[in-house]
Amino acid sequence: MRFSLCASIVLLSACSAAPCPAPLAQPVASTRPVASARPCDLPPAQPGRVRFRVTADASLGSSPLSGRLLVLWSTAPARKETLNLDWESTQLASTMIDSLRPGSTVELDPDALAYPKPFSQMPAGTYQLMALLDPDGSFLRTGIDAHDLRGPVVQVTLDPAHSAPVDLRLDTRVPFVEPKDPAGVTTVHFESPLLSAFFGEPTKTRVAIAVPDGATAAKPVPTVYLIGGFGGSYDKINKRAAEIRRAMTAPPWNQMAFAYLDGDIPAGHSVFADSVNTGPWSRVLVEELIPYLEKKFPLVRKPEGRFVTGHSSGGWASLWLQVTHPDFFGGTWSTAPDPVDFHTFFGADITPSSTDNLLFGRDGRPRSFFRDSRGDLMTLGDIVRFQTVAAGDRGGPLSTMEWVFSPRGQDGVPLPLFNRTTGEVSPEVKRAWVKYDIHELLASRWKELGPKLGGKIHLVCGAQDSFHLEVSTQRLCDFLKEKGSDATCEMVPGGTHFNLYTDAQAAPNGLLARMVQAMLDQYRAGAKRGKRR
Repeated sequence: MRFSLCASIVLLSACSAAPCPAPLAQPVASTRPVASARPCDLPPAQPGRVRFRVTADASLGSSPLSGRLLVLWSTAPARKETLNLDWESTQLASTMIDSLRPGSTVELDPDALAYPKPFSQMPAGTYQLMALLDPDGSFLRTGIDAHDLRGPVVQVTLDPAHSAPVDLRLDTRVPFVEPKDPAGVTTVHFESPLLSAFFGEPTKTRVAIAVPDGATAAKPVPTVYLIGGFGGSYDKINKRAAEIRRAMTAPPWNQMAFAYLDGDIPAGHSVFADSVNTGPWSRVLVEELIPYLEKKFPLVRKPEGRFVTGHSSGGWASLWLQVTHPDFFGGTWSTAPDPVDFHTFFGADITPSSTDNLLFGRDGRPRSFFRDSRGDLMTLGDIVRFQTVAAGDRGGPLSTMEWVFSPRGQDGVPLPLFNRTTGEVSPEVKRAWVKYDIHELLASRWKELGPKLGGKIHLVCGAQDSFHLEVSTQRLCDFLKEKGSDATCEMVPGGTHFNLYTDAQAAPNGLLARMVQAMLDQYRAGAKRGKRR
């Protein structure tokens, strides 16, 4: 059963009222918003709980506006210039609009689709409110970004359960600023034949690469391929590549090349896995992009000179790439990976034989999604509601996995793993997800893969990971130990999802520096063995 995202909305225009239609499917490569409403007459304001009336300023041009309309609110006492994405404290309501003309007004019901709860249930008080139109569905991944439309922050004192409508505006279009390569960093815009064939139109991917001075065709250097986590926008990639380039004055940084891969896609994160919905990303990387980079830059063109690392979604991706291409990469250093064992998928067993509910444990209590030193702060049900309000059925931390792992439904949209309301898991989808269960893949093919992965798997995770990812990581580590693998598994005491790279317990000289040195040592050891042969 599909979870419907049909919010009530009415526009100023000369037409009769009509029910809100269901969202329309769209290809993942498209940046066009999903249409889910049509113009209707704005009815007279009714007494009772508050509504938001959002007017698109006439200065925004003549083209109709479409996308996800959000109203964000905050009770912060200090005045804010803008309200933006904050999973822990942002409160918001949304709906989809289609073809809103500048100069027109739309009414949004903040109880129909809201997080953390309907706005009318909020206490009376002073609120800061802001309207935002997200035309490409990227808000949940990147916050406010280029081409979004936003309005001023308005401060009002009201009782949400008994108040007149609140008027807000959209009057500013966030400009697009062409990213500039920092000194020593090159952005490669690669048009992929595989992706272009998949989507039926020219499709590019990007990588930011930094190569140390002194590297030449005669003296190529090994390469570290780095994959960011969910929400790793390209400006972050560029900044990290620049930080590496500035460090290339001393070992180990000046002895390797660093290539930051762009995993961000409209569905969320490609995780560089081949998918019937998001495209053949694994093949793109190993068959097209890396061979292209190795021709363009002085990089070692052998498996022992290719290393891959990543954190969170990038941690899962880096491990997936090493396991599925054991002869192509020389090793992975994967940190805090997304669930690598579907027996413990954020606490639920989603393997085919299980009857676990995703949202509720066997004791009926909601499953925890996020925690910190204060305890559990967000349940799986909370994050499902948050991503539904902020992004609909794509672009969220859970829905992105469905876009990559799930079969495609008849409507062109991936089949959901679970019912958003009840938490019931689909048997059909669970069976399809098995091929992306890294533990299951290794267990079923260990005789073949085990020898090829010798010395190539290195896992690091915080023992108190913020998203409980240490549980699935530990299960995989236990399996590797039982098989006699030489894989290294490190559970960092006190480590969370966010302090692994700065926690002194994880790495006195910084975790990334320690991993890069290990890669370099492994490369040199392999080169010596090659010379002895």
